[in-house]
Amino acid sequence: MTGRIAVLKFGGTCLESPASRRLAGDRIIAARTAGWSVVAVVSAMGRAGAPYATDTLLEMVRAECPGAASRELATAFVCGELLSAAVVAAHLRARGVPATCLNGRQAGILTTPGSKGEACMAGAEVAEVRAQSLLDMVRRAEVPVVAGSQGCTAQGDVTTLGRGGSDTSAAVLGVALDARLIAIYTDTPGIMTADPRLVPEARTIPRLGYQACERLAALGARVIHPKAVRIAGCRPDIPLYVRGLGGADRGTLVGGTGWPCLAERGRPLGLAVAQGRLRWCARGNLYEWTPDGGGEIFVAGGGAAQISEGGRAAARLSIVHEGQAPPKAWSEYGGALPGRGVHPLAYCQAGDVYSVWVPGDQAQAATTALHALLPVPGPSPAGPETGHVTPS
Repeated sequence: MTGRIAVLKFGGTCLESPASRRLAGDRIIAARTAGWSVVAVVSAMGRAGAPYATDTLLEMVRAECPGAASRELATAFVCGELLSAAVVAAHLRARGVPATCLNGRQAGILTTPGSKGEACMAGAEVAEVRAQSLLDMVRRAEVPVVAGSQGCTAQGDVTTLGRGGSDTSAAVLGVALDARLIAIYTDTPGIMTADPRLVPEARTIPRLGYQACERLAALGARVIHPKAVRIAGCRPDIPLYVRGLGGADRGTLVGGTGWPCLAERGRPLGLAVAQGRLRWCARGNLYEWTPDGGGEIFVAGGGAAQISEGGRAAARLSIVHEGQAPPKAWSEYGGALPGRGVHPLAYCQAGDVYSVWVPGDQAQAATTALHALLPVPGPSPAGPETGHVTPS
């Protein structure tokens, strides 16, 4: 019989050194000791500049072969995750845990063909998961270690799930395997009120809904991929956690059952920051925003005199609320900036998000000012749904 399945995903910074890889192994072994059947999903080791990081591998191909076709780029894209899977599986076997590394095809992830050319990095979409081989391994008490962010077409061609696609791999496998828990391990204690590299005082948000989590992720909080949140939200009965690898912090529970207290609706949760370029469109009071990661939106408001038609480097700061942002948000948040020497370029309030655009060189001051307005998060949710799969 297959026991309770936990899908544990380990990000690249959790695998960048022998010490961190051993700690990831500790988490897997602790989960098994606690009675869980574990399926592990891994990202490429480290970030850009590290020898086996995805960006490093892609840059090597592009530098030597500027005209590389989408097939070669997709193959290079998935190499880092394949190496991670091999190393993590080998670590586990060396510690007496039966483990097998798998690529996306072997894990049963079938996808659409995806886009062509360099746009293939935008990723394919998962069409089907054939999970029987994974279930068979779990029944044999093995740990499948799946290379994240990849799959294959029905014709067997390698495809990528795009940037942050390992989170998506974990979510789709969790749903397909009817897992009892999905845990995303990263280099922060959980989803935080702001990027701790920008705000050292940032605090872990113990619990938030799927929509608020997806908003924060899409607006620049790069702890979990927004697509993974949307997929996990299709199965709210499967707890989704974002946790740090080494700390005792319970991390963040996303979703869960029950409705938030009415008094908490409209409560500001966290601040997401994204860099990009803001351009005045000279069509009424409209601005074109192009974030560094791509994509374009239009926003209204701000002072046209500060922006030329050619645009300027800017930062978008977005406060995400649990539920509808209160009417006072506009005046409260906007009023906190001039006293810090920040001169907003544009602003927008829609639904649960208040956003303000500021000059790039004022981003840090604006981030500090807005984060100071966020309330201190409450305690972590108690009870069995905190799911200490890997007790600290």
